[in-house]
Order: sequence, then structure tokens, then C-alpha cells
Amino acid sequence: LNLASGNTVTVSANTTGGVTFDANDSANDSSITIVLDNDVNSITTAKFETVTIQSGTNASLSTGDVSLGGAKATLGGDGDQVLGTVNNATSLSVTSGGGDITLGVVGLGGGSTVETLTATAANDVTVVATDVSNDVTLTATTGTATVNGEIDVNKGTLTITGDQVKVAGAIDMNDGNVVLTSTGNDVVLTAAVDTNDQTAAGSGSITITAANDITSNSAISAEGKITIEAGLSLATTGEISTDGNDI
Repeated sequence: LNLASGNTVTVSANTTGGVTFDANDSANDSSITIVLDNDVNSITTAKFETVTIQSGTNASLSTGDVSLGGAKATLGGDGDQVLGTVNNATSLSVTSGGGDITLGVVGLGGGSTVETLTATAANDVTVVATDVSNDVTLTATTGTATVNGEIDVNKGTLTITGDQVKVAGAIDMNDGNVVLTSTGNDVVLTAAVDTNDQTAAGSGSITITAANDITSNSAISAEGKITIEAGLSLATTGEISTDGNDI
């Protein structure tokens, strides 16, 4: 569907297929707002620089896979926000005012990029995996922040905060810092955390803080400073190492 910039589109019925919206212009400031009263199987936008997707009469939102054509995108509502694979966004911001956020793979690399990712939920945030160019911020305000696969960030800061933090895949920060914080319970790391091979001066630090326990089942390796602070106990089966800096 071709739409001029500035339109608001409401999807009122459950959609078994995908929906596609194309600005069909050469302007560099085109925008669209998509209101979902019900779920869709996928969303594709093209030639829009700003895309807003929000839940309507149903506070929860389920989009399937989302391809955003390089837009700056904002998604959210008061209920649960469920997205599939998300690609091709200059920035992606997802919020849930009263529920959970569930994301598939965010960014696939190879030109299908997401530049920055921010996800903030009142309860849980769960992400399959990320391959993001710049900053990643995941915040589960009263719940658990979970990443089930690898986190690959090229530069900037990876910040994961929740009452509890669980990361099952490896964290690979190419040019930046990692900050993991559990405000009320534990931080649990299943795979390696690595910030080596930095090119930016002063980057490559790892900071892990938990109100209760920190458990790491693999290596924690940094080019910068490593700071680990557990309210109760630290248990690690892997090596903790830094390249000429403090622990």
C-alpha cells in the first residue's frame, strides 16, 4: 500500500498475512503511524524515515517479523509487546508500560542492520539475540531481562538491567563497554563475555553488579577494567582476565 507521509493507519482485524506500507517518495522526512487494534503476521515499511507502531484498543501488540526500511522506529503500548525478527532500522525503541517485551533476533548483519536498540518494560524483557551496530539498552523494571542467544554489538555501550539478568549466549562487544545490573536478585551468565580487540581509547570495560548472586559459567575477558560486585556471592567456572587493566 502506497501512503503519503504523515498518515495514520489502523489495522482493525487479525491479519494472517503481512502488511506493507511504502511512502513512494524521495523525501528524507516521511513518517507513518501504524495503530494495531489486532495482531499482524508481519510489517514492512519502505521510504519512511520515521515509523511509529502502537497498540490500539488491544493494549498488547504482536507484529510478527518487522522490516523498517532504514527508519527510526518506535513501538509500544501498555500491554505485552511481541515482535519477531526486526531488521533495517536506524534506531529501534520498544516500550511496554504495563507488561512484557519479547523480541526475536534484532539485526542480522550483512546489510540487514539495526543501529541502536532500546527496550524498556514494566515487567520482563526477553530477546532471542542481537546483532546491533551501536548501543543496546534492555531494561526490565520489575522483572527479568533475558537474552537467549548471542549479543553482538559493534560499538557503544551494552546495558542490561533488571530485577534479575540472564544471558545464555556469548556477549561480544567490539568497541565499547558492558554494564549488567540486577537490582533485586541475580546475574546469570552462561557463555563468555568479551570486550577485547578495542580500537577506541578508554573502552572495553565490563561492570557486573547484583543485589544477590553473580554466576558465570564461562570466561569474562576485557581489554578495559573489570568491576564485579555481588551482594551475596560470586561463582565462576571460567577465567576472569583483563589486558593490562584493573579487576
